Amino acid sequence: MVYILDMNDEYSILFDKYLKLSDEKKALNDCVFKAIEDSFGRKSLDILDVGCGEGKLSSSLAKEGHKVSAIDVRDSFIEANVNFESIGFFEYSTEKKFDLIIMAYFLWELPLYKWDDVFLKCSQMIKGGGKIFVVDVCNEGKFDNIFFEFNLIQDRESQDLQDYWERYCEKKCAREKKINFNSSLTAANPSDIYEAIAFFFKEPLLKDIYIKNKQEFIDFFERKKKKNGKIILTSKHALDVIGNTL
Repeated sequence: MVYILDMNDEYSILFDKYLKLSDEKKALNDCVFKAIEDSFGRKSLDILDVGCGEGKLSSSLAKEGHKVSAIDVRDSFIEANVNFESIGFFEYSTEKKFDLIIMAYFLWELPLYKWDDVFLKCSQMIKGGGKIFVVDVCNEGKFDNIFFEFNLIQDRESQDLQDYWERYCEKKCAREKKINFNSSLTAANPSDIYEAIAFFFKEPLLKDIYIKNKQEFIDFFERKKKKNGKIILTSKHALDVIGNTL
């Protein structure tokens, strides 16, 4: 089963709830900056941030002296010092060439048959010696939900996207490095955790499971409470550094 998220206003509201309890944005920024230094050193880069959201990462990169362009279908960009355009990836057109294209939590939202088109378009926009950073979740087992290690409902196959991505890299991408990192979702109240993860269950089948099994989720979170009264859920991610593609 492949989960495609609908990036609409409801999603944005739910995602904001999640970010209030999560350190995901900081974890992502730290990983991206480390990958940039490892791949390019400390020089200023021309960067395209695809699916930039409100632009937190884009803005952080611009503050470090990089020249950043950013695109997103949602017009929710609130940061300064970035060349932002509210447009879809395939509709985006530019004569500019980039040292780095960042696709954070973007690729897996697309139908798999579109992946070739994504990397073909990237290859047309990237400079010689340029890189593509692909960031997404990276669980190593089979869980009820691809973002967190839940086996509350059934032990069903939910690794499709990651397995497909690994095979895709082997066949079509020159992956140079894989950097794993974690983020944490923290709260004292199990109900707060339950509400914060709602956007991960927007796909109709998962939403039904999420609603019908609310108490089971809350009981699960309560059992994970630490001695200090905090509940901490860990989500695993990976940043893949891609060189020449297709």
